[in-house]
Amino acid sequence: MVQAVTSNNGATSTLTIAGITADGSYDFRCVISDASSGLDCNDVTSQSVTLDVVPDQSITAQPTPITECIGGTSSLSVLAIDGTPSLNYQWYSNSTNSNSAGTSINGATSSTYLPPSTSSGTTYYYVVISANGSGCSSAISNATAVEVLTGPPSVNVGQDQTICSNDTASLSVTAQNAQFGTWSTTGSGVFTPNVTNSSVDYLPSLADATAGSVYLKYTATNGCGTTIDSTLVTVNQATTTDAGADVTICEGQTTALAATITPQSGAASTCQYTFNLIDGAGDGWNTNYPEDGLMDVMLNGSSVAQLGANFNNGSNYSQTVTLSNNTTYTLLFTSSINYPGEKGIQVLDASNTQVYNANPGTITNLVGQTLTTFTVTCPSTPLTIAWSPSTGLDATNTASVNANPTTTTTYTVTSTIGSCSSSDQVTVSVNPLPTATITASASTICAGSSTTLTANGGSGYAYSWSNGSTVVGTSQSISVSPSSTTNYTVTVTTASGCSTTSSATTITVNPMPTATITASASTVCAGTSTTLTASTGGSYLWSTGATTASITVSPTSNMFSYKCSNHC
Repeated sequence: MVQAVTSNNGATSTLTIAGITADGSYDFRCVISDASSGLDCNDVTSQSVTLDVVPDQSITAQPTPITECIGGTSSLSVLAIDGTPSLNYQWYSNSTNSNSAGTSINGATSSTYLPPSTSSGTTYYYVVISANGSGCSSAISNATAVEVLTGPPSVNVGQDQTICSNDTASLSVTAQNAQFGTWSTTGSGVFTPNVTNSSVDYLPSLADATAGSVYLKYTATNGCGTTIDSTLVTVNQATTTDAGADVTICEGQTTALAATITPQSGAASTCQYTFNLIDGAGDGWNTNYPEDGLMDVMLNGSSVAQLGANFNNGSNYSQTVTLSNNTTYTLLFTSSINYPGEKGIQVLDASNTQVYNANPGTITNLVGQTLTTFTVTCPSTPLTIAWSPSTGLDATNTASVNANPTTTTTYTVTSTIGSCSSSDQVTVSVNPLPTATITASASTICAGSSTTLTANGGSGYAYSWSNGSTVVGTSQSISVSPSSTTNYTVTVTTASGCSTTSSATTITVNPMPTATITASASTVCAGTSTTLTASTGGSYLWSTGATTASITVSPTSNMFSYKCSNHC
């Protein structure tokens, strides 16, 4: 870069440098010449001056959010490069998520800052970075949240539930101050839509149903710790019902329907046991007295029920406890008793059958002593079955029924054990029967003659004609020539296989008549007459044209004839 600067003798010359767009090191020197004197004087060159041009400072690592408890000591930090000769920092606080219009924090002038954590809430922080070098602009970080929590999260997953094995448990957690939460199960069922949703449905597995219950837990965490809440889901066994394959029958037919149902009976997953508490001194088990103490029903080392807390006075007290089926419990005293001889207990199962008994005077050394262990057995619940609708059924409360509907019907079978049920459907399709009628071209014929029999028609129909003993045809129309009066029937079958047999049609066969003439005189004289009588018939026609049975003739020749008819 060369720039001419003119000045008077003895004056100071100043050069303003501008237009440099690239960083780097630039050397400058001043060359002084005397062009005005006209003398041939040598130029004088100054020493070299170096100008370093550096980029504006920039932030390479932004402050990261902090979540901590009251009293936390997490710091914010920022990393910046470039700028010259050194970088200056100033941190700001803000009530909103913005890196402008914040409040300058006194003394917060380094690349790190320890925000206060004396009270809960969320505050946003950012830092402005400037350089001392001429021409360098400031860099401003992103606003970063610092959340101060009062303590670990609070979690509530709601009340215990009882469901059927073919149903789902719907759960919704209320969690406060939680950064992350997840559901888990002591069983092997499935959460939907996923384990990190606050509201989920849980579908129990077969193993869950067999076990009878499962615990569902929600674990929530934040910077202060972890909180877990759980709920007990009791799973009652539901039936599995299969109504079988759909059936097609013809109108008027009966079909058997058989549902497959498992199990055939079931026990409830929980039931109530009765604990009859006895105090020989008549002052109860209330812990207001030194000699009193309490008993616990224990499962895996934890109490599921405390006995005697409300046994304030008297000699006898009855308490019921809901326990899980097929589960083994331990019965023990959990507090010191000065007069163990006063205490007694009787345990009755859900059927009021005694499973344990200890009379007063038989129990000693009660502190933490295991009195007995017992396995809960809940009564079996019977299976009930219901078919609907009842139309066309011979029964509705058994697995197998006979169905004779007049129209296509869908039946639903529901099986129930306790409060749990399942259903399935089967459809009985009913095809209509065809009409079977016969039309005869002639119902009365003469011996040796024939008549045509025609059945009613239909698309895809098949025909079978019978004379009572033999099939005489398989087409819609047949020609018959019986030798005697005969009854004919036709069986019409549709394409779906449904058949109807017609009423019998009688074809009457008349025999051919015999024609004979009897003459009162077979020889007569010319001009005399004789009477001719025909054999018995239905109608008559003489060669003379007469139509009576007898005629009187005066023949001129020796020949007469007649035709006798009985419709043949």
